[in-house]
Amino acid sequence: MCTLRYFIVIEGERTKCHCFITGQPNPTIRWLYNCVSLDIVFNKRKYSLQLLSNDKVTLTIEDWSQEAAGEIIIIVENRADLMQCSAVLTAEHDRKVEIQWGDFTDLENKGIRRVFIRKVYSILMIQLTITFGLIALFHFIPAIREYVRSPDGRWLYFTSYVVFIVTYFALVCSKNAARKFPLNLILLAILTLSMGYMMGMISAYYKIESVLIAVGITAFVCLGVTLFSFQTKYDFTSCIGVLLVMTLALLAFGIVCIFTYSRLLYTIYAGLGAVLFSIFLAVDTQLIIGGKRYEISAEDHIFASLMLYMDIINIFLYILTLFGGRE
Repeated sequence: MCTLRYFIVIEGERTKCHCFITGQPNPTIRWLYNCVSLDIVFNKRKYSLQLLSNDKVTLTIEDWSQEAAGEIIIIVENRADLMQCSAVLTAEHDRKVEIQWGDFTDLENKGIRRVFIRKVYSILMIQLTITFGLIALFHFIPAIREYVRSPDGRWLYFTSYVVFIVTYFALVCSKNAARKFPLNLILLAILTLSMGYMMGMISAYYKIESVLIAVGITAFVCLGVTLFSFQTKYDFTSCIGVLLVMTLALLAFGIVCIFTYSRLLYTIYAGLGAVLFSIFLAVDTQLIIGGKRYEISAEDHIFASLMLYMDIINIFLYILTLFGGRE
């Protein structure tokens, strides 16, 4: 039995024809193109034949073009019978598709991605509201402000830091923890509260005017970067390797700043950190939007919101260090 299964014909690309053949005794196989042997029509560099163990024969033709359109014939013969089957191949130009904001793969579509984006930014808004709400609470209630600046408050800061590290790595390193409901929401809530306490305590050492200025600049920068990332055609996700190198360089520069106690170096470090995490925000935004070289699965809304949250918090911290005045 000879059955011609399917063809994929795209102009300028590799074309494959698959045929499943069974028979006893084993048949001989001949391929023809417009009733002429393939050896005459194509040279050895333009086509190849492959016989697989599951009785499938594959004909591969390189660089198919519209001018080469015609009929492919396969003839199968043994002592018992002779059979042939054929198919007409035509080539189409690869159409240019204009995409407004994403070309999604697998089973995803734009509707699913839009729901995913709304979910991510809804969670992010809740996180930011809690965090900056705690910052405001620590500033406008004197008793709380004095407590977080006391030795007891500092111990609670280190406790919050440990809790943050544990929950952060649990969400980042464990896909099950990041996707399993309601565990993912519980871990994210604990992380947000611990980070909110740390941000509140850090900001309590700065003047309220400095904190408000840092919040305003952070909001302006994040909004601008997000809008730019949504509409630009440039693929920031292809720069992940460069960002890793920049992060290591910033880390090394930060270690130098620790031992030099130079205000100028601290200012440069804070400025570079704000720029770096602004780029991270652009990359993470495009990972969430999709349609670029890399993208986040629509199942990872908790992980996606965590990425944006950490980008914004780091931008705020660096800007506060850059422009803030301590009391």
